[in-house]
Amino acid sequence: MIVDWAQPERLLALIRQYAGFGEHRTGGAADEATSAWLRARLGEAGFATAIEPFDFPRRTEGESFVSVDGATVRGTPLYDAGTTGPQGIEGRLARAADLKPGDIALLDSPEPQAVDALLDAGRCTGVILVTADPEGDAVLRNAERMGSPWRTPALQVARRDATPLDAGRPVRLVIDHAIVAGKASNVLADLPAPRGDGQVVLMTPKSGWYACAAERGGGIALTLGLAMLAAKMKDRRRHLRVLFTSGHELGHRGLLSYLAADPARRETPGFWLQLGASIGARNAAQMRVFTRDPELREWFARELERHGIAGVSLADADLRPHGESREVFDRPFLSMAGRHPWFHSRNDEPDRAVDAHSLARYGAAFGELLARLLA
Repeated sequence: MIVDWAQPERLLALIRQYAGFGEHRTGGAADEATSAWLRARLGEAGFATAIEPFDFPRRTEGESFVSVDGATVRGTPLYDAGTTGPQGIEGRLARAADLKPGDIALLDSPEPQAVDALLDAGRCTGVILVTADPEGDAVLRNAERMGSPWRTPALQVARRDATPLDAGRPVRLVIDHAIVAGKASNVLADLPAPRGDGQVVLMTPKSGWYACAAERGGGIALTLGLAMLAAKMKDRRRHLRVLFTSGHELGHRGLLSYLAADPARRETPGFWLQLGASIGARNAAQMRVFTRDPELREWFARELERHGIAGVSLADADLRPHGESREVFDRPFLSMAGRHPWFHSRNDEPDRAVDAHSLARYGAAFGELLARLLA
């Protein structure tokens, strides 16, 4: 049964608003507009809200391309890799298995571990990563190494543009940008419990590559809906904190800053419920629930089935997630995340990538879970 707040059209309308702000890069105009929008909606529901700023390393815009035989292929730099300066570097394109000193590696649809290993080894002067969503547009990587970035420059290129890039050809790679101090913000909202016994933190990221309609939009819409649901629960026993973090694509910078700002946030007893990527995405894949609580694992699996949600697996209890919940893995928590065909692509837009009816079923299940946690 779909509850009122989780009607498909209502959730989709929220995602359209979120995606409509534009590209949700950390600290950008769309990210800040999202913060103001979230704060306003939660304030109207009776939450005490706050904006909590944090510092992050911002990449300036600059030239990013590879040229070959007069053709120019533009791309997006790997945020946590090196630069070339305006002069660029020249070398022979080569597959990873055929690299020689001075070569520029060409990797087509690489596994993340293969990219990491190549950059760790420093076996080339540059790297070209060719990736594709169903339309042939680039699929970007998050920057997990901001604290210790690689020195080798790396460029992410869409397969639809990569026809001129053949192994063995000489190329010039230019990645010219700088890292400067930036400011971004998290959104905090609190709903005290009438009986005041413990705390639940309901969190989801709000930043990422491009519009993030299905990657982040489902979590955003459900978190807003769940907050409205909690505000109507008169017999809540636990305090609810709602947390929307920025810096997701930069190694969870926002959540780490939130935890570091006050040690009590990590130490205060409570439960962390994290809504991660691709909840309610069309053609979602690898959807998994992470939690170590044996009773909750069994109960929530039954709830998902009861609400008609299939294809979600329970991760091993000791498996640390990739998303924000890995930062609170030592606490009581439950999180869900997965992938979809337009994950980290410019084509992650509402009409293409969101399944609002699926999202509504998830909303009903998470509504049952939140009521259980707050009771």
